[in-house]
Amino acid sequence: METDRRNTTYNIFSGGSRVIVDGLLARRTVGIAAFVKASLAISVALAVG
Repeated sequence: METDRRNTTYNIFSGGSRVIVDGLLARRTVGIAAFVKASLAISVALAVG
């Protein structure tokens, strides 16, 4: 995480949106959102397949 803060030459292809680094979203919030999206994707895949 420290290297993300040190990176001053980021762009949209190498630095992402920087919401976590800039403190706009908590790491826990992003983790929960990722878990929910993965769970939904698995549920849809099982329902379709």
